Amino acid sequence: MSTNHRTFKVAFAVTEVGPEVSAGDYFTAMELGSSLRKLLRWEVIWLPKEDWYNVGDANVLIAMTDHYDLPRLGPKAAGLIKICWMRNWFDRWASKPHFGMWDIRLCSSLKASAHIKDRYGFTSSVLRIATNQSRFRPRSEEKLYDYVFTGSYWGAPRDIEKIDPAAIGLRFALFGKNWENHPQFRAYIKGFAPYHAMPKIYNQSRILVDDANSVTKEWGSVNSRVFDALASGTLVITNSATGSEEVFDNKLPVYDFPEKLKELLNFYTKHNEEYKELISYLQTHVLHHHTYEIRAHEFKNIITKHMQNNKTLTIQNNKYIDNIDLNKKEKLVSIIIPVFNQINFTIKCIKSIIKNTPSLYEIIIVDNGSTDNTFEILSDFGDKIRLLRNTTNLGFAKACNIGACSSKTPFLLFLNNDTEVLPGWLPPLLETINKENVGAVGSKLLFPDGSIQHAGVVIVEQTGKTSLLPRHAFIRENPDTTPPIEAKRFQAVTAACMLVDKRVFHDAGGFDESYWNGCEDVDFCFKLQQLGKRIIYEPRSIVIHHEGKSGHERTIAINTNNARLRSKWEGIIAPDIIDNNEKIYWYNDLKSINKTEEFSLSAEYKEAAIHWWSRYRHIYLPKISLKQNKKIALRICTPSKKSVG
Repeated sequence: MSTNHRTFKVAFAVTEVGPEVSAGDYFTAMELGSSLRKLLRWEVIWLPKEDWYNVGDANVLIAMTDHYDLPRLGPKAAGLIKICWMRNWFDRWASKPHFGMWDIRLCSSLKASAHIKDRYGFTSSVLRIATNQSRFRPRSEEKLYDYVFTGSYWGAPRDIEKIDPAAIGLRFALFGKNWENHPQFRAYIKGFAPYHAMPKIYNQSRILVDDANSVTKEWGSVNSRVFDALASGTLVITNSATGSEEVFDNKLPVYDFPEKLKELLNFYTKHNEEYKELISYLQTHVLHHHTYEIRAHEFKNIITKHMQNNKTLTIQNNKYIDNIDLNKKEKLVSIIIPVFNQINFTIKCIKSIIKNTPSLYEIIIVDNGSTDNTFEILSDFGDKIRLLRNTTNLGFAKACNIGACSSKTPFLLFLNNDTEVLPGWLPPLLETINKENVGAVGSKLLFPDGSIQHAGVVIVEQTGKTSLLPRHAFIRENPDTTPPIEAKRFQAVTAACMLVDKRVFHDAGGFDESYWNGCEDVDFCFKLQQLGKRIIYEPRSIVIHHEGKSGHERTIAINTNNARLRSKWEGIIAPDIIDNNEKIYWYNDLKSINKTEEFSLSAEYKEAAIHWWSRYRHIYLPKISLKQNKKIALRICTPSKKSVG
């Protein structure tokens, strides 16, 4: 068991792991685990079948399938809180000889929980399946289908087999495996759809038909597709009367035979007002009662109650560093600078650090196999720097990770070699990193002409174009008139100058080395969010950035990097700004958030950011040549000399 009071570790035992798998238990565990990371700052791991019993230093084990053989844990079970989450197959779970060994039993419905108590004598807590409201939400998609079904055929009889789409006469699509032997479906089969494709499918349909299978239907164990579709603004018609009664107060439409399903489908496709009224009620109900953020807190309460009753360990969230003494002799910060050629910029960068930084740092240069005289010239700096050399260009992410592993200090400062730090740049970053739950702090970066290069990163969704577009807010504008003027919380900051606690950096797994010189910093900030950490832009720290001077290697993988970012985070990370062509708005205004939280963005900032984006999307997006960009930027921005420092 983990003895590290900084983190509380949960291990999910799932059938398989990965974005393309078909086992639903993984996605349920993935969504709950992600919320535990994000909201409670717990450490979470997911164990596929081959690793089920490698629980390591976990505090909690959650088995998602009754195939988990608890006695195989052996001595590893000592002190481990062992939980079975019975989402289906309730009698099969309870008939296992080791059923009494579980510390906590979770059921996905009230009826199932009562059954386990009445028949087997064991108490259980109710923890229902839910939805991720950031992933599943209304989007502007063309309605291609009147109704859809999403689910696979595994040999057991299903109610959906009884319907004939041709007889119903509406636009239908079926997404799932193994339906080829059902002749009435052949014209409608779309094949297996991975989990990340589900939000789009639900938004393309007016109605989802829910076919709760035989092991969930009678129990009212509502599955994820119901919550996900409703959160997406798509009506659901279910075959589980128990589920409708227990979870939706009988408001969810129910069919018990094909003729009833046909009747309901025709009614709700033809009566738009009744359709909108019902889906509005059901969607609101789901968002208020059945999201994984809500489940994370419910789960914590269950765990806390168990620990209090059993006088076991307590969950703590201790700060890493209580205070920072800028006058102390030992080093506090490792300034990590990856380089590839461009020795003139690197020399200016190093000299600016030596001139403008308190003597509490070490400089680690990671040379990515430069082909000029970089290594020889940097060797002349002697013990003022530590020089690491790779034989080939391994890219920004790998170089940063190598430098972090070599660090001898509690803080890591990642810095581009085409920067020049200004007086007083480092103390504000150190002051801010010491705030509660701050994971990373980024500086204000200015172009050499004094205009804004980085003032925090905003995430934009452009309807019909891209879902996650990271952009430097207020780029090329006047810093004297650009908000914010105080430290504020963003979803990401640039690693061109980013300070991170070293232990947090390693908890997050460092930079994802699959990126090539782009998006790895945004990805890293997203990982910090999942750990419950705040990412702060600190404008009191000012650095000059000669952006793009590292050569063509910086831009050769833009499309690949952006695609990877979307594939990893679409649906998990919500955008800041939504641009649907007709309207631009700040998405987080639609969510329940703490407006008074420290570092929160003001309404004035959000309004200014929306106006900035409306200009930026027409002026700076890469349909205009670089030369035109510079001319336009000069017309917009007339920075004062004072703003340069």
